Amino acid sequence: MSSQAERERRPALQLAIVSYDDSPDRGTIHPPDMTGIERMETWISVDLSVVVDLSMWR
Repeated sequence: MSSQAERERRPALQLAIVSYDDSPDRGTIHPPDMTGIERMETWISVDLSVVVDLSMWR
């Protein structure tokens, strides 16, 4: 189990999901408190079909 200090060091992330009619839905993960160039440099997007629950790999 994680200690309080470990949880506090983990960055907070936000997930934004965009659904498409003719292609896979996409999820974009980014820090919620960043804007502009800083936010554009720290985001990642993936097809939701490749995302799995972390507990499946532990």
